[in-house]
Order: sequence, then structure tokens, then C-alpha cells
Amino acid sequence: MGAKFIVWDKYLEVGNVKIDGQHQGILDIINELYQSAVSGEVVDISVLVKTLVDYSIHHLMDEEELMEEIGYPELNHHRELHNILRRETLKVKNAKHSNAEKQLELLRFLRDWWLTHIAQEDRKYVPYLNS
Repeated sequence: MGAKFIVWDKYLEVGNVKIDGQHQGILDIINELYQSAVSGEVVDISVLVKTLVDYSIHHLMDEEELMEEIGYPELNHHRELHNILRRETLKVKNAKHSNAEKQLELLRFLRDWWLTHIAQEDRKYVPYLNS
């Protein structure tokens, strides 16, 4: 595997082993998609996209359940952000990703969304995990 598109870093950790592991898993799948896109080979990425979509949707449910358990007061707002991603993710799942340019556009969206969401939105519930 070549250079990573996204590198996991401590600043992305929320401090929950399950959630951090899922975040890392999502970023790993995005990295696999990136490697496929830049390999220069014609690759059917539909299986990886489906894996990413299914894994992401499962993760969002787990994260919302955790936020409910810890009494996170911004759960409804956070859930709405997740709903936006769910809608976008379903568009991604149904879209054709036949050329490298489209694949890289998809990857930039996924990278930017996940890194911003984890680093900014998910970090907001960290104090509630520790209380």
C-alpha cells in the first residue's frame, strides 16, 4: 500500500475504544478507496463503497446510542448532522464511480467530512464521556 490519503492522529481520538476503532476503520476504508483510485488500474470500487456505506451507517447508530447513554445535550443537532451524511452516503452508494476524477472527488468529500466531523463535532461530546 502506498501513501495514505488520511493518517490517523491522536487529535481525532474521542476516548471511547469502540468509537475510535470505528473511526479508524472508516478512514482505513477511505484509504483503500484512494489506493484503488490512484492505482491507474480500472477497478470496480463498488464493493468498497458498499462496505464504507454499511460500516458508516452502523457507526453513526452506535455513536448516537453512546451519546444518548451519556446524556449528551446536543444529541439532536449531532443526529441531524448524521442524517445529512446518511443522505449523502446513499447518493454515494447509488452513484457511478467509473473514472478516477469522480472517485477522487468522492474521496475528497469523504475525507473532508469525516475529518471535520470527528475533529470538531465528535470532540464536543468528549467531556460527557469523562464525567
